[in-house]
Amino acid sequence: MESTRTLIIGLGQLGCQLINDVDKHSVEKFDLVCALDDDKSKKKVADTFGFIDFGSTNELETKVEELKIDYVILAITNASARFLNDIIYRCLKLEVKTRYVTDEHAKIDEFEYFNTPITKKNLKNLKEFKLSENDLDEKEGAVLVTGGAGYIGNHLVRDLLNDGYEVIVLDSFIFGNSALSDLRDDPRLKLINGSIENIRDVFNSVENVRYVIALAAIVGDPACSLDAKNTMIINYESTKILVEACNYYGVEKLVFASSCSVYGASLEGSYLDEESTLNPVSLYARTRIFSEKYILDNAINFSPSILRLSTVFGFSKRMRFDLVVNLFTVKAIVDKSIEIFGGNQWRPFVHCKDVAKAFKTVALADENIVRGQIYNVGDESLNFTIDQVGDLLKTILPQTSIKSTGDIDDPRNYKVKFNKIKNDLGFKTDYDLESGIKEMIQEIYKNKSLENYQDQIYSNLLTFKEFNLKN
Repeated sequence: MESTRTLIIGLGQLGCQLINDVDKHSVEKFDLVCALDDDKSKKKVADTFGFIDFGSTNELETKVEELKIDYVILAITNASARFLNDIIYRCLKLEVKTRYVTDEHAKIDEFEYFNTPITKKNLKNLKEFKLSENDLDEKEGAVLVTGGAGYIGNHLVRDLLNDGYEVIVLDSFIFGNSALSDLRDDPRLKLINGSIENIRDVFNSVENVRYVIALAAIVGDPACSLDAKNTMIINYESTKILVEACNYYGVEKLVFASSCSVYGASLEGSYLDEESTLNPVSLYARTRIFSEKYILDNAINFSPSILRLSTVFGFSKRMRFDLVVNLFTVKAIVDKSIEIFGGNQWRPFVHCKDVAKAFKTVALADENIVRGQIYNVGDESLNFTIDQVGDLLKTILPQTSIKSTGDIDDPRNYKVKFNKIKNDLGFKTDYDLESGIKEMIQEIYKNKSLENYQDQIYSNLLTFKEFNLKN
C-alpha cells in the first residue's frame, strides 16, 4: 500500500495519542514526515516519534511544498477558534487533504466527515455530486452584492459594472428596484429577488462568485427597534447562513458592512480606532458586533474583511431622508428650518459613493493585507458635531433657521480615526460634507418629488414598519 506523506500540527496530548493510534491501529499507511508546533520544546517529542522534520505553524506552506505533503492533520485543543480556522484556511488554499482532530473524534480511522471541512471540493468524490472539472475551476470574476439595490448598493453595482465585472444582486427589493432600473439591460448584471435569511436564496447566489460584498441588513437604530426577533434573524442569523455558503463554495473574499455605531457612547473622549473599546447603545450596533465576531471566528475557506462605516450621507438613486445630514438638507430646502436635539454629540460622516468605493477597494485588494482585518471607513476631516452640521447648512442655505434643544434623542457620541484604511490601502474619500450637501441640493431642486421627504420610501423605519404589518 502506498503511504500518505503526512504532516501533523500539534504535539500535545491529543497529537501524541493520534500518532500512537496511527502506528498501532490505522488501516491506512501514514508516513509521518513532519510535525509543527509553536512550542519549540516539542522538538524533543518530534524526535522521539521519528519525524524527519519539525517547525512552527508559520512554516506550514513551506513544509507542505518542500516535503510534498499529501495530508495535514490538525490536533490542537488549546488554541482560539480564529487560530485554528486560520490553519484550516491555509491548508485549503494549499489544496492538501486536511483533517482536524478533536477529543470526541480522535481516532484516525473514524468516519472522516466528522473531522473534514465541509466544502464543495472536499465532497467531489461522492457519486451523488458528480462534479465536473468545470465545477471545480477557479472562480470567475463575478461579484455578489447583497442589498445591491439599496442606498449604498446601487453605487457599488455601478462601480463594479464600470470596471467590467459581472455582478449578481441578491435583494428583497422592499424599497423597489428603481435604483437599478437604468442597468437592467446590462448583460453582466443579474438580479435575484430573494432574502438573505433564506438558505436556498443565499446558496444559489453565492455559487460561482469570486467576491461577496454583504450590505443587506436592517440598518439604523429605529428600524431595528421595531421587532427585535426579526432584527436578530436578518442582521445576525442570516450572517451565519452567508458564512456557511462562503465556506462551502470557497469564495475568495467576503467583505461585510458593519458600523462605527459599535463604538456607541464613547467613554474615552478621544479619537477611536479599530482597537478601541466597543460600547454599543442599540440593538443595531450589537448585531454588527455579533456578526463581526461570527465571521472572523468561522471563516475557514474564504478571506473575511469588516468595514465599519461612518454615518453615511449624500445623494443616491435609492434616497434616504432618515440620515441626519440628508434630513437636515431637505428640511432646510423645504421647511427652511431644522431642529437639533442636543448638538454636542460627535459623529464621523462619509458619503455613500465613498462607501461604495471602499467596498470595491477592499474586495479587490491583496488578500495578504486585508484578510481578517477591520477597517473604519471615512476621513478624520469628516468628524463633526451635530451643531457643526447645522452651522454648515446655514452657511450654504442662509435662509435656514435652526432650533436647538438640550434634549438628546440619540446618545451616540464618538470621533473616529481612519489611518488604518489609508495606510494599508491608500484609501481617500472624494467628498467632504460641503460638496455632498451641495450635490444633494442640486438633485432635490431637479427632482421635486424628493421634497416629499416624509414619504415612507425614504425612511427605513417607516418602510420596515409597513413591511412588518403586511407580514
